Amino acid sequence: MLEQKLDDTVFEYEEAQKMAYVTSFERRAEARGEARARLKVEHEYEQKLMVMQKQLQQELYQKVQEEVQQKIQQELQQRILIAKETVMENLEFRFGEIPLNIVTLINQIDDLEVLKAVRRQTFGGRQTFGVESLEKFQQLLHEVWVNKKPILPESHDSMTSLAV
Repeated sequence: MLEQKLDDTVFEYEEAQKMAYVTSFERRAEARGEARARLKVEHEYEQKLMVMQKQLQQELYQKVQEEVQQKIQQELQQRILIAKETVMENLEFRFGEIPLNIVTLINQIDDLEVLKAVRRQTFGGRQTFGVESLEKFQQLLHEVWVNKKPILPESHDSMTSLAV
């Protein structure tokens, strides 16, 4: 009964003022609703932030991987160039001027391991002194690079060992 009288008085007052009265219960409920809405927005923001962070990390990782691969390729190309120069210097040291066809064949090789094997054959190892002539070297190049036959490890009984 007292409660009804309060509600009636509030209603009359609101009508007179044209403004809604908000009870303390309603204020607490609104505050809880606002807090929940704020938490929801914060959670959504954190989720978006985490997704963006993951995307950035993936992009950065990919970029670093690409840069590493590019540097590896550059280093490999540099080593191939040095190996070619070494082969030609060894040949020039042993036989003098190198014919253009042999220079062309050497410059076509793009496999570092093949160039290392060819280089060993130009100067030889502990037991040998490498190929005997430019003609034998040219034959070696054809066998190794053109015909794709691997060079066997150096043997004691021959100057240039080729796989048969």
